[in-house]
Amino acid sequence: MPNFSHDGNVDGKKVPPFHFGIVMEWEQWHHLRDKLIASNVDFRIKPHTRYPGKIGEQATMFIDDPSGNSLEFKSFSDDSRLFATVAGSENDIGGGLQ
Repeated sequence: MPNFSHDGNVDGKKVPPFHFGIVMEWEQWHHLRDKLIASNVDFRIKPHTRYPGKIGEQATMFIDDPSGNSLEFKSFSDDSRLFATVAGSENDIGGGLQ
């Protein structure tokens, strides 16, 4: 049985605990963000940068599909930092300072 006790709070935002996600190239993410904004799409979580200045810095946004599933689109300016952490800071929010 899934654990429903997590409140979904990530970096001050209420992230849906169950969601689908895709990691995109930096330019593709920004192009999609601009297209969604121009199309007046409703965001569950508006496009923003999460963990600025930390090794886990990422661009992210959430929308819901027509069936109500939450979809996350994220990107890293440096693809090698996907899920990266700084040694000794693995449990810090954002993986520690760069």
